[in-house]
Order: sequence, then structure tokens, then C-alpha cells
Amino acid sequence: MKEYSGFELGPIRPPSEADSLLLRVTRNCPWNKCRFCTLYKGEKFSIRDKEDLFRDIDLVREIIDVLENAEGIDYEEINRKINNICINSGENADWAVSSALNFYRSDMKSIFLQDADTMIIKPDDLVSVLEYVKKNFPNVDRITTY
Repeated sequence: MKEYSGFELGPIRPPSEADSLLLRVTRNCPWNKCRFCTLYKGEKFSIRDKEDLFRDIDLVREIIDVLENAEGIDYEEINRKINNICINSGENADWAVSSALNFYRSDMKSIFLQDADTMIIKPDDLVSVLEYVKKNFPNVDRITTY
């Protein structure tokens, strides 16, 4: 089994997704031949392992759990708890913290599946991801992708 490399974010998000939790399902673009788009030029397309995506979701959930149970806890203790989560979470844990804070502040209603063409993954894998999202964030009203 390959080792989890850490939380991932794609290079862009639509303006309408500013309050959404961003979950990177794919990396880059499978087509990558549009003349108007240079964002992914020279980058290889890949589909992230479903287990890595679940780890991203778990990481955000752990951070949000700390925030939801923060009443009566001083800032240093909250920070210590979040830092302890991040220490064991691979690279880019700071992105996970930032993403979790943004999602938490926006009432956790919307999730955007990144990168270009998430719909290319196997339907059963997409269903598994969506079910895992809803299990961890039952109040989400909207899950979108391009």
C-alpha cells in the first residue's frame, strides 16, 4: 500500500465555490489540449487514490471536531490539538487547516470536487466518495464539480 502524501488542493477554484470545502479528486486535466488554457500545460493527469481522498476528508473532519468542541478551551489548547493532528497528517497539513476553517466558518454546506474533469473517475468510486462525504458532513447541501 502506498503511503499517504498529505492533503491536496488543486490550483484553482471557481469564485462561486469560495465557501466550499475543496476536495482534490483528480490532478490536472485529462484532455489538456485547449488552446485558451495553459493552467495544466506540462502537467500529467492522474486520479487520486480513493483512500487518499478519504484521508483528506478524515483530516478535515478531525480539525472541525476540535473547532466544534472548542467552547471553554483557550486558544493555545485549540492550537495544540490542531497541531497534534497535523503532525501525523503528511505534507500540506496547513492547507487542510485553512480549508477546514473556511468550511467551518461557512456552515459546512458546500463541497467542490477538484480538478479538471472529476467525472472521469469510475462511477462506483465517485459514489463511494459522495457517500463518505455525506457520512462525515451530513449537513452538506451541495456537492459540485466540473
